[in-house]
Amino acid sequence: MPGTLLYDAGGGIPKLIADVELDIQHLQQGGRKAIMFSNENDRPYELKDPIEGIAAMTAVIESSKPKLKVPFSVNYLWDLTASIAAATGASLMHEIFFGVFASDMGVWASDCASAAGLWRTIGALHIKLFLNIDAEFGHSLGQRPIELRTKRTVFSSMADLVLASGPIAGQPADHLALQ
Repeated sequence: MPGTLLYDAGGGIPKLIADVELDIQHLQQGGRKAIMFSNENDRPYELKDPIEGIAAMTAVIESSKPKLKVPFSVNYLWDLTASIAAATGASLMHEIFFGVFASDMGVWASDCASAAGLWRTIGALHIKLFLNIDAEFGHSLGQRPIELRTKRTVFSSMADLVLASGPIAGQPADHLALQ
């Protein structure tokens, strides 16, 4: 997204859209039942939602929607995922809304109440919540075991589905800890 180190300023938003539409084509041809839009490549990650990234993500999704034949979700790092999901008509949203983490970016404290308030205020209650209980880029500073963090996430945030991440992107979650 604009403002990040890996953003192709020469290609700009049109290149982002072209790349996303090619991904959509390949994913749908491969039989995917849903597609997630995410800014996971906005590295290094920031602790704040940069407004130019939010605008660009919304523009890319809106422009790409005519190519979609399957439902889609939004996972924007961090709390403004609901605004992009609602603005674009997403069916699902993914994010970490609970916990305090020692992360690659420093101490990160999520803000579920603000995210949930936004979700309600903008009329996005129809969007299903897929919430992570772990961050692949950090370690929970809380001492509660994963089963209690899972129950808390379901109860406190009314998550439709709870997700567990591995220690870094692309690595599986510790299945033994989840049993």
